[in-house]
This record gives sequence, structure tokens and C-alpha cells, in this order.
Amino acid sequence: MKKLYLLILLLLSPLILAPTAYGANDADTNEDYTENDMTQSPDDSYKDYTYHDPWSGNMNFLIGERKVDDEDIESLGLDDLTTLGILIDIKEDTWPVSIAMDFYNSYESKYSTSNSFRTKLEVSELAFGVRKIIESTGGWRTFLGGGVSLVMTSMTIEDDLLLVNYKDEDTDIGYWVETGGYVSLSEKINLGFKVRYLDVDVALFDEVPASGLDWLAEEKDDDLSGVQFGAFIGTHF
Repeated sequence: MKKLYLLILLLLSPLILAPTAYGANDADTNEDYTENDMTQSPDDSYKDYTYHDPWSGNMNFLIGERKVDDEDIESLGLDDLTTLGILIDIKEDTWPVSIAMDFYNSYESKYSTSNSFRTKLEVSELAFGVRKIIESTGGWRTFLGGGVSLVMTSMTIEDDLLLVNYKDEDTDIGYWVETGGYVSLSEKINLGFKVRYLDVDVALFDEVPASGLDWLAEEKDDDLSGVQFGAFIGTHF
């Protein structure tokens, strides 16, 4: 996970290093300024300039649910996962779309009384893509998006009878599309919802960890594809 957090920090570096105002008197800066004619010296030699930042974006925090299509995972009761997410998009004035960089973590845990074991499933996702934001009246905005995801999955089985734990992990590349909308409660606050579909297959427990767990290896690939939906709140910058 330390490598994942470091990767997220590197992805956020463009936000930290985004262009800033260098001052109206910089000889190399001759655009993105508007002249204010309201304030002038008597000899018209003084002009007031206002800096216009060409960069804008959003950072939102999501809570929702992820549905998984795989029958084996559904039989374990792990097909509905609680999801938390961080949604980031940035855009320069001349770009037709925003660059999207999102992070999701989904988790579910179930206990089987018949088999006396607890199964835990965790799915972490680092998503890259584009997001087209369409502005409407009344501060309402809709969006469409799509891209690729680095999907990291882990499953843990805690056997109460044998007092042992079995864990397997896999990482794969998936593809996603999304749609949604949000309203601006003020110049800085967003409140909205989104629906998203992820297409990805992973291999968990392709080798039988112990006697009695042969059912884990019956299906080499686990289909973690499914619909994710949730609500989010955040800020515009």
C-alpha cells in the first residue's frame, strides 16, 4: 500500500506545481490579464491588471456501493461492497475535457456459520481517464467519462476451526465508463451523484491453499465487473 500512496502523491503533483501568478510587471508574461480601466493615474501611465488562472478542477469525496457480477463471489455474500472514493479532475481553459484521476476502495466481510470461516474481499482501484463536464442553468452540471484502471484485489479466508488464515492477491487492468451530475451549492461546494461501470477480471486462489478449500480454485478468473453508484460532496478550485 505504501507504493500505492506514493503513486497517488506523484499523480497529484501537477496540482501542486500548477502555474501561479508571477506579477503584472513580468516582461515575459503578456496574456491572461484583463485591463481595469476604472483605476488610472492622471497621466494614464498606470494600469491595473487582474490575473486569470487558466487552470480549474474539482476534488470530491464519494460514498457508495459496488456490485460484483461473479457467481462465486455472490455465493460468499461478497457481491455488495461498500465503496469510498476520491474523485479529482483538472482542466486548462483550452482543453475540451478534464483529466480524471480517481481512487476507490471497496470492502466487504461475511461470516459463514455452516463452514465456520469468515471471508473478506477488498478492491482498491486507481483510475485514469477523461471527464467531460457539461454546464447547465441553475448551477447544475452533468458529466460523462471513461478510461482505464489499475485494480488491486485481495481476499482473505479466516478458518475458525483450523485457526489459520488464507490470503491471495492479484492486480489487473480494467476499463471504466461513468455518468452523473452535480449542483454547485456555492462557488466552491459540489453535491452530486454518479453511476459507473468497471470491467475487469482477476485471479484469486488459482491454487488450492488447503484441503477442503478445493471450491476456491474451481474458477480461475473472478469477474469483478459490475456497476458502482454513490453520492459525493467536494470542492471546486
